Amino acid sequence: MMKVSVITPLYHGKKYINRLFTMIESAAENAKQVAKVEWIISNDDPSEEIDNQLVSDKMDIVIINTNINRGIQGARVKGLEKCTGNYILFLDQDDTIHPEWISSQCRAIGDADAVVCDAIYDGKPLYKEGTIKDSLDLCITRKFNVEQHIGFTLGQTLIKKQSIPRIWLRRCMVTNCCDDHYLLICMYASDCVFVKNDRVLYEHVKTGSNQSEDSYVWVKSTHELIHIVEDEKILLGDELHSFIRSRELHIEEVISYYEDRQREVNLLRNILLCQNGEVSIKKVNIRGKKIAIYGYRIGVFFKKLLEDAGFINLCYIDRNSKNIASDIPIYKMEDTPETVDCIIDTLVNDKYKRDIREYYEKQLPNALVIEARDIFDI
Repeated sequence: MMKVSVITPLYHGKKYINRLFTMIESAAENAKQVAKVEWIISNDDPSEEIDNQLVSDKMDIVIINTNINRGIQGARVKGLEKCTGNYILFLDQDDTIHPEWISSQCRAIGDADAVVCDAIYDGKPLYKEGTIKDSLDLCITRKFNVEQHIGFTLGQTLIKKQSIPRIWLRRCMVTNCCDDHYLLICMYASDCVFVKNDRVLYEHVKTGSNQSEDSYVWVKSTHELIHIVEDEKILLGDELHSFIRSRELHIEEVISYYEDRQREVNLLRNILLCQNGEVSIKKVNIRGKKIAIYGYRIGVFFKKLLEDAGFINLCYIDRNSKNIASDIPIYKMEDTPETVDCIIDTLVNDKYKRDIREYYEKQLPNALVIEARDIFDI
């Protein structure tokens, strides 16, 4: 019979224990025909000792307290040192697994080194046709995980203990976040075989406490991962270059995203200042004209500002127009009325701005296209 060790690193995690206990015990009960189960709680918070008061007749429970903070990978490695299972599930404190996670994964793994189940992420399917994560088949491939993105998480994955590479056990990351990707890269570099389980057995919910969702930490951790992969020669040649380039491109995308969010904050700040009378709208020759506000999300604030300034002939342009309930007309870009004299663009992304300007220069050459930030007399 197989034995599965569920290893959960905890940090400020006492509040999660009861939920995790109920969830893992249920999975152990459902798996009793195929596997024995033990739950290893690897507490990584030296200021918060966890008492061993948990009792179960469905699974063994081992609690490891610590006198130092090792980080999430260090806590996982500590759990591996104490576990007795020949198959491993690394389960984070805020993750959710289906009651049949263990039984289904044990039946699906066969002779492979790891099996990956389907998943829900923040209430939506993780794999969706037409997106970068087009399918589970694609996302468990070595090429995808090396050259594009991490295709799945450890919470989706049952791993043979003997297949975990020594380098991952020996050299732990200092910055939490990319340790999942680090282990997967090490396994792919060791030619481990991954198979899929099409059942949806795992769910990740954004809690605000997960460091994978902290972009600054993610960027720092990604740089560390690149350094380790290079330094330890985990990947070589063209594959190494592809891995580094894909990570650098992703970092650029994240930085660009937050630069755009900062521009939005600045635009909203100017709207607020204008409402308070601290700045004014420039004397642009658009009064009395049919004005289209491009972008509903910021545009809804801009509309109120324009109405207060006496502009009444307004409409919105937004690609999601059919899903938006608005008190003024709202159109898709391609349905923009020919009577529109002026388009005020509230988007902040430079590429989208260029696309909008180029489109209206061709379709409505007589219309004036103005960036929202240029409306203010600052």
